[in-house]
Amino acid sequence: MTGREKDIVTDLLGRAEKAVREFIQRPEFVELLAEIARSGASGGELEQRIADSLADQIRRQDGAARRYWGRSDVYVPAKPPSKEEAKQRAVEEARRSGRVVESASRHGISRSSMYRLLKK
Repeated sequence: MTGREKDIVTDLLGRAEKAVREFIQRPEFVELLAEIARSGASGGELEQRIADSLADQIRRQDGAARRYWGRSDVYVPAKPPSKEEAKQRAVEEARRSGRVVESASRHGISRSSMYRLLKK
């Protein structure tokens, strides 16, 4: 399978996830939180400023994604991944993020199954 044959949805969501992770690791994010905490801004204002900044960070992925996927046939699967594939993705996410329960839930795997898979 070549790079262009992979699932476009998975690629785009991966790009968005990467943008979010990069955004919250930037010093500007911490400064924004500190500024809002000092100013006593309402929670709604905090959420809106963070959402606007985060949306801007994700929109910056547009050019790279269009260059990568331009003029190619994309593949969007008609059905969800198999159970084995879902288990593999859940384990990879749990190891990457350290959040076992959330990754099990997100991929439709029971917690007990997830812990058994992680023990292997």
